[in-house]
Formats: sequence, C-alpha cells, structure tokens
Amino acid sequence: MARSRLLVIPGTVAERHIRGAGLLDAAPFRRAFRFARPDVADLYDALAAWFVQNVTPVLPRLSESRDDDLRVLAELKIAEWRWLTAALGIPTTTATGAAR
Repeated sequence: MARSRLLVIPGTVAERHIRGAGLLDAAPFRRAFRFARPDVADLYDALAAWFVQNVTPVLPRLSESRDDDLRVLAELKIAEWRWLTAALGIPTTTATGAAR
C-alpha cells in the first residue's frame, strides 16, 4: 500500500479533475498528487515509514526460486494490514470471529 502510486496520465479526464481540485503537482516529466486531508497525508507518511523500516530491508533478499519466500511476502502483507487497521482503529477478528 505504501508503495502504491496514482499514475496521472496527461490530458485525461482524471488529470483534469485532480488538477481542478488543486491536488495535482505537474511538471514536464512527473506528475504527482497531494492528499486533500492532512490526517490522510500523515497516515500515508507513517505507513510509508513503516514500509521502509519493515519491508524494504526484506524485499532484496526474496527470490522466486525459494518456495518459503512467498510465505515471507504474505507475512509482510499481513503485518502491513495489521499496522494499517491498528493505525485506523479498525477492529479485526480472530479465526473464531472474536473481535480484537
């Protein structure tokens, strides 16, 4: 999630709407967007920092040739989901259906 990016293609309806909302930073070779709400921007920054600390160091060590690495990748995605739901205060459930 933290590495997801919105690709804004020049000349599209999406670009026009994002630019009209004042959320588009446009340059000749790069387009990016800003979050309208500061709390969302803060959450994104915190998630990106979590990703850099927890995922970025692991990714270069993974290989498609090792069966166990898919499990490691899945565990990282689960950890990311847990971090995000905890940061947002979203209750999660256990395998038995009990809320945590």
